Amino acid sequence: MNALRAVAADARLFDATGKPAVVAYVSESAVNLRSPGNSWVMLCDARLGCGPRTVLVEAHRALARAVSVGDTVTVGKTSVVGDAGEIVTWEHATRWRPSPPLLAGDGLGARLSIAADIVSRHGCFLARPLISGPVLALRDGCLGANPTAIQRAVADLAGLGPGLTPAGDDYLAGYLAALLHLATDSPAALTARTLLRAAVNTIEPGSTHPLSQFLLGEYAAGMIPQFLDECLRALLRPSTTQRLNARVRRVLRHGATSGTEMMLGILDAGADFRIGSHPQRTDTGRSRPETPTRRPGSVEALWHSTERIHP
Repeated sequence: MNALRAVAADARLFDATGKPAVVAYVSESAVNLRSPGNSWVMLCDARLGCGPRTVLVEAHRALARAVSVGDTVTVGKTSVVGDAGEIVTWEHATRWRPSPPLLAGDGLGARLSIAADIVSRHGCFLARPLISGPVLALRDGCLGANPTAIQRAVADLAGLGPGLTPAGDDYLAGYLAALLHLATDSPAALTARTLLRAAVNTIEPGSTHPLSQFLLGEYAAGMIPQFLDECLRALLRPSTTQRLNARVRRVLRHGATSGTEMMLGILDAGADFRIGSHPQRTDTGRSRPETPTRRPGSVEALWHSTERIHP
């Protein structure tokens, strides 16, 4: 068979040794391969953007015809090989590496408000009643630098919700991704990120889908996928409203509720640790950044509601 040619691949895959893998998932836009030790490789439609352990393929629909769930393949330095020969090769593909963290630029608060409005109009909040309690516990734990509270909240969020990447995991991914950047100029955010990384890396196997646990470990290590990284960069640095809208809407299109929960994680981390925000006292005596009043119908009211919200 003629191997499909990749246009980009995670740079680490060029150093991979030949490992057996099982085809765990097949769709029109992605094929997921799982190796022993819960290591994954994702073969994806090039339009999805690159990311950790990802190979981007232009002729993505041919992937679904080349393999079936349960097939065994070999992942080598530059290719995936099946019984009939090479399935995908990335020998001449662009090597993807995560972008370095950015310092937040002037106007971050205004951009967060614009992004929150976009999420409120286009997000899917169906998972909110399920995860809003652990989400608030996580935020309180991070603001209070309380490792026990963070550990408990992460354990409650991991695997919470349906799908390959449950809603609780998606929220954690967004919160972690934002803290990667906010920690460059905020000691409090750095402490929160350190404690959250430790908690994520000790999630019990079986608590969530194996792919989701793997991806959370990648996010904790700073391996942020392209679609999420581009959104964060539009938020952190001066940007046009049009560009910010496009980047946020792209994240929101990710899965059913996944993109919404990732964005809410980003927005919450931004509200909690925004550089230059003015702390206010809470009823627990801790200091936390100011956040907008939760007006009825506002995005804050939506994402902290325990009532079922329809998009």
